[in-house]
Amino acid sequence: MFFIFSSNLSDVLGSVLRVNSAYTGGEIADDFIDDSAELMRYTVYKPVTNAHWQASADYWQLNLEYRNASEEKRKASIYIDIDSIDGGSTKALFNPEAQINFSDHPWNYALYISDGTSKLYDSEGNFICNTEYYELNDRREIKNRIPLKDENLMRVLGSKETWHYIISDDADYSGESISALEVSMTSQKNSKVAKKEADEFVNRIKKEFAESIGKTKNTDSIEKRLAYYKEKLDENPDDYVSMACYGSALAEKGGESSVFKAVALVNEAYTYLDKAAELAFNKEGELDVLLNRASVSAAVPQGVFGKAECGAKDFMRSASLTEDKKLKAYCYAMAYECYMKCAKKTDAFIALQEAKKMVQ
Repeated sequence: MFFIFSSNLSDVLGSVLRVNSAYTGGEIADDFIDDSAELMRYTVYKPVTNAHWQASADYWQLNLEYRNASEEKRKASIYIDIDSIDGGSTKALFNPEAQINFSDHPWNYALYISDGTSKLYDSEGNFICNTEYYELNDRREIKNRIPLKDENLMRVLGSKETWHYIISDDADYSGESISALEVSMTSQKNSKVAKKEADEFVNRIKKEFAESIGKTKNTDSIEKRLAYYKEKLDENPDDYVSMACYGSALAEKGGESSVFKAVALVNEAYTYLDKAAELAFNKEGELDVLLNRASVSAAVPQGVFGKAECGAKDFMRSASLTEDKKLKAYCYAMAYECYMKCAKKTDAFIALQEAKKMVQ
């Protein structure tokens, strides 16, 4: 009962509890994800009004999420053209020597991020205000909340379209015409529908993969497998494939045991699984080892063992070690599920996109 309760509690609560979007940034207007770039994700929210419990009751949130944690403070600028505001500039405010051309969409406001702060300026270079600036996830994610106190900026509340140029201080844009990201401020990402579609896709991939390996699946009892792999390890203590299979069988036995015994068995399983993964790195058989540990990590309750991220990383590496498209799709789909369990939604989205590429 403990395992059932701990693994399902968050799902049950999530189905009946809802957090007001004004706490988290508002409704998402658009999301841009590029898994090949250092800036992986840029999220534009719809402006929030009358959130009097927040530092700024009226604000507009923009998020940036990077692939890696930064040893230094992030330095970047975001130039924004708002359709409901006339005029604008076609020249860069912060790095004019780069000769960036904004002629397609002259910008009205520019946000400059540097040294752990962000400041807002208008197209004439006038300082407007400091924003609410937050760094999360080891400085990988930056949240900017722009207070809507400037009279002209408040026109964003009535805008239908905005265009965003994101400029990194350490990149060379000389002479380039940078493409703007177009955001419809009247649309909204329906996360509930998207989640349902993603889950249906993942379940289909899992079902097809299970059917493809059904005939080769080991049907021996857990005790028989444990005895077999124990004998193999007695013969060769460094047989990392047998070590991983033994650990996987231990975890499976835990699923059929009392709660206290189950916890002990799963923890013991990881001593074998982790050692096997360490020994197998970049060697023949690594794929088998990682799939064993990944499968266990995906199956055990996240609330008890916290292994979802480990499973996601193992599935992602497994996908890189095989040329079998069906297995790749399965690994990416499972990585998506694991990343969702540990609330790494950007990584989950990237894994899902990779899974879809495998079945196109």
